[in-house]
Amino acid sequence: MKQLHMLCLILGILLAQPGNTRDVETTEIITLPIGMYSASFVPRPLAFNNGSCPNIHHTHIGHNQIVAELLILCRALELGGLKPAFEFNNTPDYLRIIHDSANSVTLMPGFIVWKTDINPDLFYISDPVLKEKEFVKGIYTVPDNKKLLSIKHADELKHYAITTNQNWIHDNAEITCITPKIITAASNPHLMARMIVAKRADFMLFPFFNSSDLNGSFNDINLVPLQGMKVAFNESLHFIVSKKHPKGLVVYEALQKGLKELHTNGTLRYIYEKTGFFNPQVKDWTELGCDNQPEVTNSLNATAKRE
Repeated sequence: MKQLHMLCLILGILLAQPGNTRDVETTEIITLPIGMYSASFVPRPLAFNNGSCPNIHHTHIGHNQIVAELLILCRALELGGLKPAFEFNNTPDYLRIIHDSANSVTLMPGFIVWKTDINPDLFYISDPVLKEKEFVKGIYTVPDNKKLLSIKHADELKHYAITTNQNWIHDNAEITCITPKIITAASNPHLMARMIVAKRADFMLFPFFNSSDLNGSFNDINLVPLQGMKVAFNESLHFIVSKKHPKGLVVYEALQKGLKELHTNGTLRYIYEKTGFFNPQVKDWTELGCDNQPEVTNSLNATAKRE
């Protein structure tokens, strides 16, 4: 009996060692406040609030980059040893979402962020989720714009007007090397597509649709790409985690561990292939735009000033 008592005592001591603490903690759900655009970006059937991530291989992603990156984030944290439950804080503005995370209103945005938008004094920065030149967009217009769709040389695009959001500095940095005719009246891709239908603009930049012909649609508006040309952004994108948030370091370490495994086992590529981001059809298409990276945005300095 004494031997059994001693064995139990030794086992208890071993389980209480610091190296085993995190394993015990992973049995509990950890609630994480996540910055996100409007609730409509995440379909209702997708539950990210119960400590268990949706099955990546059985989840319909479509062309929804936000859902794709939430799946990546959730699964990476699981592989890193956590049981995450996301609590979304909805904000319509990209820079505001970053600002809220910097001030620990939220733990992190639920999507990846351009490297030049990140203040390393305020955020833990993950390894690249998309490396330089991996984020690619096509030249999209409507099917009846036959003249634009017949273009064979990139310099011909300078005669056509593009619609964009004035705050999308990374897109706009590339656009200035494509055409001088820039219209910034629209705030989102659906409104941009409507401007093209109304002939107030000729084309827009948009990630390639995951379809055999690369065609897609926004609600009732069909879009088709200009064949043979693309824009590949010369900048990496990362997850960021607030250094001010009390759960920041634990989440960052779990995230890094999980992302490495997702890279290694091919899951990361699988997800982006499902959305159309990694598309072998456009691999050899001509790259348009500028070679230089955009200047650091106001978000990096403005975030620090707003504290």
